[in-house]
Order: sequence, then C-alpha cells, then structure tokens
Amino acid sequence: MTATIIEGKKVQLPLLKSLHEEVLEHKKNNIVPGMAIIMVDNGELLTRTNYALHVNLANQLGYLVKEKVLSNDITEEELIHIIEGFNRDESIDGIIVLIPLPDSINVVNVINAIDPDKEIEGLHPLNAIGLFPTSNSPVNVPMCVTSSVLKVFDYHKINLDKKNIVILIDWSFLTSNPIATMVAKMGSLAILPPDVTIKIINTNTENLEEHCKEADVLIVSTEQVDLVKGNWIKPGACVVDFNPIQVGVKESNIHPGRKLPILKGSVEIESVKEVAKWIAPAAGGVGPVMLTMLMENVLNSSKRRHYNKMPIL
Repeated sequence: MTATIIEGKKVQLPLLKSLHEEVLEHKKNNIVPGMAIIMVDNGELLTRTNYALHVNLANQLGYLVKEKVLSNDITEEELIHIIEGFNRDESIDGIIVLIPLPDSINVVNVINAIDPDKEIEGLHPLNAIGLFPTSNSPVNVPMCVTSSVLKVFDYHKINLDKKNIVILIDWSFLTSNPIATMVAKMGSLAILPPDVTIKIINTNTENLEEHCKEADVLIVSTEQVDLVKGNWIKPGACVVDFNPIQVGVKESNIHPGRKLPILKGSVEIESVKEVAKWIAPAAGGVGPVMLTMLMENVLNSSKRRHYNKMPIL
C-alpha cells in the first residue's frame, strides 16, 4: 500500500471559487472586505514567504489589504499600539499578526489586544469560548486550524467516527507557545464526533512510538525534521503534518532570481507512505486550505460588522 498524498491546492480550489463568488456578492453593496496583515520581519525567508502568501491571496480575492512590516526590535507595547490603530480603523474587518514573534513579545498579549470582532484565527478568548461544551455562545470565528482539517477530511471522505486520534506536539511549543496547546485542546472539541477518542502527547512523552501507533488519525506539529517514521504508523492511518520547517533555499522555477524556502516536515514521507493510507505533508497539505479558511473568516467578519449595522428595509 502506498499512501495518497493530500494536495492542499486541490482541496483549496473549489473553496476559493465559492469564496470569490461570495466576495463579489458582498461588493454589490459597495462593501469591500478589509484585512490588516502584520509581520515582524526576523529576516527569515520562511517568514517572508508566509507573509507574501497571505498578502497575495487577499489581493487575489479583491480585499482591501493594509500591510505592516515591522523591524525585529519592535517592543510589545509598540506592536499593540499598531494593533489598536487597526482596531479603530473602520475599513478593516480582520487583523492577523503572523507568527513567529520575537521572544520579547508575548503572543497571548498580542492575541488579546485584537478586537474580537476583527480577530480572524479563532484564538481570542471571546471567540474561543464558543468551543466550550458548556457555552451558549455561538462560534462566530471558527479556528482556522480545525476548520481546515475538517475541509480536508470532508474532501477526501475521511471518516472520523469511532477513530483514535493522536495529536503530537513538540515540547517547545507547549512551553513557549501556549496558543499551540489551546488549539490542540479547544480545537479538538470543534471537530470531533462524540464517539472519538483523542490523546494529546508531546515529544517528551515516554514510549512515543507506541502512542503514535494507536492513531487512526495522527496529527503532528513539531519543530523536528523527519521525527515520525513509518514504523510509528498504524497501517491504513491518516497522517497530518502541520509545521513546515525550512531546511534550505532554492530558485523559483516561475520567477527567476526569486529565492524560495526548501521545506520539510516532522513526518518522514518516504517511509510513512508505505504504511499510511493518507498523508497531508507539512508543505502543501493543509496549509493552503488553512489560508483559505482565514480569508473566509475575514469575509464573515465583514458581513457581521456591516450588515448588522445596516437598517432593515
């Protein structure tokens, strides 16, 4: 058995077509979705490439895009001041601050500084609260991570009923980035049927290989290249690798002279594809779908902000 490699672009294409049609309908009311994209430039090619992907897709969809590229020595106070400016900007419906941020900036404080009506990743506490099983609040802003996984599974008809799901996260993510923990725990509530078993482990967990072998669906987000091998995988499992890691640089085939990052993930594709049924690689798997879900959240934010203010005729 050789696994099917999930190509995010194929899943993304019909989603983008539908989204673009919605944007055009929205614009008939002379309302243009507005998006602020903020990057702290650490000089890394991967960071700049990720920024370009966000800007280019927002422009492709016809959004009003306001870009902010900041120096790596910016303080947390200065960054939050910029966010507050976009909070007040009536032309902006969605704000995203791209990760990574300098160690001196607390990502939790940054997320909380964004107006929840304009926060589009689903990470602000007032947006994430709808995921609690005891909450009566609607989920106005679905988490992009979990909604993108659902879209990929739906497209490929991957059934989660009665499945064992294991989420493997790097210990460094758990200690330095509590957002990763929240996405794993809270996001799971959003995507899982009631008869699913879920286990969240980290790379310091004992008998790591045995835990991974239990998974019908293994979701991996670490900073370690080729960590997960074929002998870690349950035959016929679905493996989703989330975190692309830059391992080199190459020339663009389309744009001569432009440099592109060479990316790998935490899943060793060559050995895993001989055991798994499905693999979503870190580069080109769920990522394009996640970006589309982000853009959908911008449009939905624009609809809520503008149509709720419009008088009923």
